Amino acid sequence: VDAAIAGFEDILTAEERSGLKEKLLGFFRDRARNLFAETGRPGLPGGIAPDTFDAAFGASTQAGTEYSWENIPGLVSRLQALQAFRDRAEFAQIAETFKRVNNILKDASTSADADNLDATILTAADKDLLQAFLDTRVRISIAAGSNEWDKALTLISGLHQPVSRFFADVMVNDPDIAVRTARQKLLGAVRESVLQVADFSAFQG
Repeated sequence: VDAAIAGFEDILTAEERSGLKEKLLGFFRDRARNLFAETGRPGLPGGIAPDTFDAAFGASTQAGTEYSWENIPGLVSRLQALQAFRDRAEFAQIAETFKRVNNILKDASTSADADNLDATILTAADKDLLQAFLDTRVRISIAAGSNEWDKALTLISGLHQPVSRFFADVMVNDPDIAVRTARQKLLGAVRESVLQVADFSAFQG
């Protein structure tokens, strides 16, 4: 896209070039969402729900270019894995849990950090989630980096129960600012790891 725009530098005004790349990528994104939602096109996966596409797109956008939706072969394999994942019996519970993570952190300004938490203020529930996350995060990153989306989603599924127990046992937005900050940092790290694969807040059902 950059090269195409550069080829029209003598024709397009500075005003016309402003934001043009974003507009073109937006067009390609919307076209891809519509194409993958259709069925019966030779060589293209079909029947991909638009919100499944949005879950993949939202993850790519927030996690950075390493897992960009613009890598179309990687996007296709991710969409197929996410669509299959939605057929699992436990999908609704998993999606609801990670949507809750996103909602809790929506207005939080704390940075994500699971490596520098004050152990003296962590409860057993905090430590259980921290350990589950530390045991999983590298494997999620490796799976995502290799386009092994089924494996990455299975690993994320393994975080569902620890996160659910965490919510049941503690108050994330604790009145104690140190405790609240630590829990937000931990949940933020979990959220960043999950966002390498999917933005669960995009799923509609």
